[in-house]
Amino acid sequence: MAGWPLKYRWDSYTLAEYRPGMEYYVGLVAACALLAGVLTLVPRTRARTGPALLTGVGLAALFGLARFVGESVTLSTASAAGYTLAGFAGERAAESSGTGLNAGFTFVLLAHLAWVLAGACALVALRRNPAVGLGTGPVRGWAAWAAIGLGVLLGAGWIAQLVELSAYDSDGAGRNAAYFVLGALLAVVVPVVAVVLSPRPVGCAVLAAGLAGLAGVLAPTSAALEDHSSLTYAGQVIAIVALVLLVIDTVVLSRNQPIGRQP
Repeated sequence: MAGWPLKYRWDSYTLAEYRPGMEYYVGLVAACALLAGVLTLVPRTRARTGPALLTGVGLAALFGLARFVGESVTLSTASAAGYTLAGFAGERAAESSGTGLNAGFTFVLLAHLAWVLAGACALVALRRNPAVGLGTGPVRGWAAWAAIGLGVLLGAGWIAQLVELSAYDSDGAGRNAAYFVLGALLAVVVPVVAVVLSPRPVGCAVLAAGLAGLAGVLAPTSAALEDHSSLTYAGQVIAIVALVLLVIDTVVLSRNQPIGRQP
């Protein structure tokens, strides 16, 4: 959260100003990470609930980590091209090159890297817990299959919106493709990982934290569409409906499945 008020790029833009909508995603994942961290330290929930939530946070943070790393690589490539141009165009081109990424970017990048690593460690901890199973049997129950299907529908909605955006503004679609593609991949991965975990409350905790990240993805994808009033927003509507149904399905999955005291 310390990176929010700091300048993200150059000395002019914060994260909210340079990447509108991403601040909401970062805030949601940060809140879930804080909750998961606390529950991982509490004796009553440190065995399963805390690590399960932290695993979901790690999955949710994959979107931001890939987005920020990709931005760094893209700007570095553009910077290298600027320096090459400087050899022909003179000193002014050299001055205009450089990524310009500032302390705000560094904070959010390191935070997402830490969340992903913590999520991976939490998954290992769950795997070592004899009371937790990972992919030890077939997916059972209509609610579990519905979660997978809704995840696919959610991802399809974002891809459909990207295709529509490409038809109206190919340049804008290219700049914002990462939001839609990464969000679609996350929408499929989170439910799949959640339903293969047992007992069911562990999977529900993973799904709940992952859904917070998916809800956060809505903000930057919506911001990418603000300047296109001619769009139907059909894909975005599909994504929102699928996300709401996923939340309901998560409640159904967890119903009558109390986590209780854990060894």
